[in-house]
Amino acid sequence: MKPTDIAHLITLDTPAAAPDGRTAVVPATRPDLEENEYRSNLWSITLDGSTPPRQLTYGDNDGSPRFSPDGRWIAFLRKAPGEKGKPQVYLLPTAGGDAQQITDIAGGAGAPVWSPDSTKVAFSTRVPDGSNTALWTPFSWPRSTASSAPVAASHSRAV
Repeated sequence: MKPTDIAHLITLDTPAAAPDGRTAVVPATRPDLEENEYRSNLWSITLDGSTPPRQLTYGDNDGSPRFSPDGRWIAFLRKAPGEKGKPQVYLLPTAGGDAQQITDIAGGAGAPVWSPDSTKVAFSTRVPDGSNTALWTPFSWPRSTASSAPVAASHSRAV
């Protein structure tokens, strides 16, 4: 192995299986030697191996994918480049389209969790007052079509 081979090392993180059991989404991380950082993207794989993996996201640091129970959305975390970027929750329609950011929280968001009816996404975050209180914040949005843009409905409660 040569030092230049390090750029070819890919690490897979915890996959998320689709509700129908046919596909999964897995974060794949690789080193970016020029920037001295790691880059992570989400990839879709068929669980029977019938098609090659397909890249779903093109952010610098995407991870923690979760399928909605109805299978129409993937919620995931995307961290902006650099040390100051905090992870935010994004939604990606499984039918195709661009990921849409649904949070903009100074302290960042924790891994998303779906409500059983696929209408809300919850996550944890820290309160900036120094109390380190964890919050669960569900967000909902109009869901009349697969391309409906998420609209945050702020409902927070301390845990």
